[in-house]
Amino acid sequence: MRRSWITGLAALAAVAIAAPARAADHGDDPHMAPDPSGDITDVYSWMSGDGKTVYLAMDVFPNATAQSKFSNVVAYVFHTKTNKSFLDGFSQAQTGKLTPVDQNDVICTFDANQVLSCWLVDVLGKTTKDYVTGDASMAAKPLASMDGKIQVFAGLRDDPFFFNAQGFKVTAGMVATGKTPVTMATFTPDPKTGCPTNVAPTDATAYSTALKQNAAGMPGTDDFTKGGVASPSGNVLSIVLGIDKSLLTSQTGTMLGVWGATTTRK
Repeated sequence: MRRSWITGLAALAAVAIAAPARAADHGDDPHMAPDPSGDITDVYSWMSGDGKTVYLAMDVFPNATAQSKFSNVVAYVFHTKTNKSFLDGFSQAQTGKLTPVDQNDVICTFDANQVLSCWLVDVLGKTTKDYVTGDASMAAKPLASMDGKIQVFAGLRDDPFFFNAQGFKVTAGMVATGKTPVTMATFTPDPKTGCPTNVAPTDATAYSTALKQNAAGMPGTDDFTKGGVASPSGNVLSIVLGIDKSLLTSQTGTMLGVWGATTTRK
């Protein structure tokens, strides 16, 4: 499972589920063996430049090829929850007591012919807010719901995963031992951005610089795929959705939490 937080304004799909996959990884999820089509590599979320669209992306099937297919017995789910602020979501995550303003799930399934169906479900209200179905693999034009508020692509893509592990380890050490070390006990986040406010400017600059470098101080590189693209034709199966922000958020909720999961349907 992969979580992320992005800023924004703020009949249930009949999918019986069991045996959830509990981790996002790159090929080592025992819950999905021997079927890699439900193995999540990454989940991403971001806002459009005009702030009107929430984009969600889930990559599955490590080392996928042109012959790889989405499973017809797996549900691919994006969970979203809207909180009033970053601090509200952060404190609730710490205590385990989540009281979201809105809770919406996007549940996507495929049949044996790779026809996609996605429901956007209001979990608290127990209603389906939008629905889209059809062939979502056409690269030229995404598949859209009848009102156009959901657009979706599903198919083979390059894994965009990039992680400068050396720079991250160096920076983590600096954060823990710097002049203004940041720990859970001393973390003082900005109410709007969630970024720590109690870090000296010189330390903040040093952290930012270290994240861009490797352990030797040279420009950082992807320490997992050594270039980020394992295959010119694609190496993961991707589900990418563009959703009108009004379907996921409310005027009273300004922080949207997103995480993904795959589950085997009964």
